[in-house]
Amino acid sequence: MLTFVLGSAFVIVFLTVWVMLPYWIYQQIIKLADLPLGPLRTGLNWWLAGTYYLMPMVTGLLVLLKGFTYFLDPTSLFPYFVVWVVAMLVALVPGYIGFRRWYKQQVPE
Repeated sequence: MLTFVLGSAFVIVFLTVWVMLPYWIYQQIIKLADLPLGPLRTGLNWWLAGTYYLMPMVTGLLVLLKGFTYFLDPTSLFPYFVVWVVAMLVALVPGYIGFRRWYKQQVPE
């Protein structure tokens, strides 16, 4: 019983960290760069939204291509790393789109 409880607690903590990593990166970029509201912050918001949109898609694609057992290997964290990296890199495209849209919506003074 204790093993089940400890294993469940580990899975919950691991999934929480896995899901929250892009948000933590987002917060650290805002703190380190001291980003005010503007084009860079808008692009960063779009990047975060794109990342969370793409993470389930990348996971689903890996399940379709490799099978569900690809994620069940307890010794390999590589599949989870792939989901993070691919989603965060591909989400640079919506981030750039948000950055450009911010400039297009600004009225010249």
